[in-house]
Amino acid sequence: MKKNEKKVDNQQKNIEKSKNSKMDNILTVLVTIIVVGLVGYNIINFYAPYFFMKGKSLSILEGKDPYSMKYKVLKIGNEKTVVNFWGTWCSACVSELPVFKKATGKIKIIGALKAPVNRSSLRIMGLKYPLIVVDNAIFTKFKISAVPTTVLIENHKIKKVKIGVISYKELQDWILN
Repeated sequence: MKKNEKKVDNQQKNIEKSKNSKMDNILTVLVTIIVVGLVGYNIINFYAPYFFMKGKSLSILEGKDPYSMKYKVLKIGNEKTVVNFWGTWCSACVSELPVFKKATGKIKIIGALKAPVNRSSLRIMGLKYPLIVVDNAIFTKFKISAVPTTVLIENHKIKKVKIGVISYKELQDWILN
């Protein structure tokens, strides 16, 4: 009897191991699917402006003046215009400001700020181009999830998009081409 009991006991242990192994495999597959889904979602969300902005119309920006916080409208004409979506709280955004300062006068530039705005820092920056605090709706409309994001507009259409810090050379290429 003891041999039969050991045999049955070993069979039960093997069945248990098999069940645990199947459960481990199912959990591994589920975790992998979730991780791949989250990574994919973030990649798509980050690069969405490249796909959703190009060719879209943008002729006005509505929002608030960053100093007075009164309602403001900036019209974008037919000439080439660079709109830089940025925040005063974003170190990468602030680091690229010398590029726009240097290009001021060579192309129309508009700074579209994402709230909250640090007005005292903004005054110190001494920017000479129009600034506007835009509503989050424009970030949603164009799927902008990261700042800085810079766009080139020509004839009211978005022609180029740059997510991240833009170099002066890149901006020059936009101006010349």
